[in-house]
Amino acid sequence: MYQYVNEHWEVLKLHHGIAAYFTVLKMLRDRENPIHYHQLKSLLQENADKFSSESLNDLYSFTTNFCIMRINQNDVSYKRELFEIYQQSLKNEVLLQHGKLDGWVYKNIATLGCNLKEYNWTFHFIENYKEKIPSSQKNNAYNYSLAYYHLSRKDYNSSMRLLQEVEFTEVHYHLSGNLLLMRSYYELNDTESLLSLLESMRLYVLRSKKLIGTEKKRLHQLNSIYQKFGIAA
Repeated sequence: MYQYVNEHWEVLKLHHGIAAYFTVLKMLRDRENPIHYHQLKSLLQENADKFSSESLNDLYSFTTNFCIMRINQNDVSYKRELFEIYQQSLKNEVLLQHGKLDGWVYKNIATLGCNLKEYNWTFHFIENYKEKIPSSQKNNAYNYSLAYYHLSRKDYNSSMRLLQEVEFTEVHYHLSGNLLLMRSYYELNDTESLLSLLESMRLYVLRSKKLIGTEKKRLHQLNSIYQKFGIAA
């Protein structure tokens, strides 16, 4: 089948469904070649209205995963690519499930926008989409994202006030929120609060049985901070 489609590509590429999914197949077979990703991205930009919402969601997930893979390989240029994919997905309402936007996706978009210094767009996104977050996630996702925004703009006091509204019941929010607090304390030269939080975090990571994957990387980062301050972790 792959060979057949490849041999008749000039005709079959005119069918947007075949073209899209065959491009996905080429992406999966040749993961290191970005040309297939760019072909799929362009195809979706030009033909989004020709796909069902379910198909469009599937196809955008492949472009998103490709960008994340490249970012994890330290290709930082794909942060901008991922940001553009998120913007396209929001425009086409692909990311909304029954009118709701997952809180983790919301937070990821907000932090990515801040990292790219797209402050105006990101602030409006945070405010305009907060009502679309499921109620169970809304408080943490909104306050954390806005805290991250203010920290990125060097408004450390506003950031810290918002972080007080975040419930650190989940490991990710606990680690990420405290890392934002550490950055604020450091920038404000509040060494006493910084060292106190470092000690609190040291005890937390020693006792926690939920630290896996990326959280372990953050633990290594925390240990390096300890060493800089001459504290044994």
